[in-house]
Amino acid sequence: MPPVFVRLLLNMSTSHVTRVLWNGTFSDRFSVLNGVKQGGDLSPVLFCLYIDGLLDRLAKSKIGWNFGSVYAGALAYADDLVLLAPTASAMRKLLRICDEYASEYIVVFNAKKSACMYSSSKRRSLDHGCLPLFYVGGHSVDYVTEWVHFGHVISANCDDKSDIINRWNILWPINNVLCYFGKCQSVVRQKLMHADCYSLYGSVLWDLYNTMLSLCALRGVRA
Repeated sequence: MPPVFVRLLLNMSTSHVTRVLWNGTFSDRFSVLNGVKQGGDLSPVLFCLYIDGLLDRLAKSKIGWNFGSVYAGALAYADDLVLLAPTASAMRKLLRICDEYASEYIVVFNAKKSACMYSSSKRRSLDHGCLPLFYVGGHSVDYVTEWVHFGHVISANCDDKSDIINRWNILWPINNVLCYFGKCQSVVRQKLMHADCYSLYGSVLWDLYNTMLSLCALRGVRA
């Protein structure tokens, strides 16, 4: 990268000032010494470069899930990080790496916006009081039985029922489109359905033998 671009990025980051608008009144300008600009075109790229060091440490640790030569113990998209580990001790080691990186590079992991999910291949229910505790940033992480990850509902019991219902509820407005825009051109109706109704993200992972698929299909026929 040419030095002039490097100096430009450094100047944008170190000389960044902002002010707050509250009830029609602006505050005095103050310096922003950390973070990236909200909505900035470069912000996702710069954050990925910033957090890449953590992902590199997690991958080099080889702790967590590994599929052959592919490390899958840490999945990340921007500031959304998922840790996968087969045992409680492995998960604690991954969290320790995160805490060490956070302390070194001034990153804050919010335990209140995080969740822990226990899933067993035996599909047996366990008393949450018997599950191990995990901490990040000095705070405990609560257990959940379901969690929405990028619009895909993940269930601890390895069942796709909740996610299928979620997708079905999103597809339901198709009837409204056909009712209120039935006389529009087919191209218009197609774009409306694609924009407002057609959202099957995650469906490629569904268990096709799940009974909820048949129930949703019957509801669609009746509708």
